[in-house]
Amino acid sequence: MGKKDSRNLKRKKKLKARNKRQNESCGNLAYHGNKYRSNELVPICLEAETAILECFVISGRSLTDHDVWETLTQMVLDIRHGRIKPFLDPFAPPQPSDNIEDFMVHDIRSRWGTLCTIGLAPSRDTFAGVLRTILGSIETHSSPGANSQGYLTFIEEFLGKCGREVQLIEDEEALTPVVPMLEDQ
Repeated sequence: MGKKDSRNLKRKKKLKARNKRQNESCGNLAYHGNKYRSNELVPICLEAETAILECFVISGRSLTDHDVWETLTQMVLDIRHGRIKPFLDPFAPPQPSDNIEDFMVHDIRSRWGTLCTIGLAPSRDTFAGVLRTILGSIETHSSPGANSQGYLTFIEEFLGKCGREVQLIEDEEALTPVVPMLEDQ
């Protein structure tokens, strides 16, 4: 191999590393592989997508794919950098929030906490990987434009076929989402 070939390989390797850093810093964390689609991880994905659907319904269906993308991207980065644990104690009182994105993070983490109490406790990287796979699904089902709801419509139909439907029940004090947890099914 000549000097020119060696230089080209070094240049390509350097460009690849730079692109990887840029993609991660820009939030392009979507994963399209099958590593996090195994049967043992289905409950983790199912609970996360149920929480996302729940937030979509609570928002009066005003939530967009972009909102979900931004929230999950930040959640992946927070989990990776140790700023949050992937799951919460499911018996902890909910944190009041007017922000649907904050509620989404809380709901996903709480649902995952419930799974951990029944013995499903994968690594932090696995939780982040499941979220990255959901980001890949958003890329696949979303259409161009800031107001796209293609992914949200897809999971509503898909989860409905799985027997999970989210509906609001009017309470005297507030609207409360009702959706079964994994262990109820």
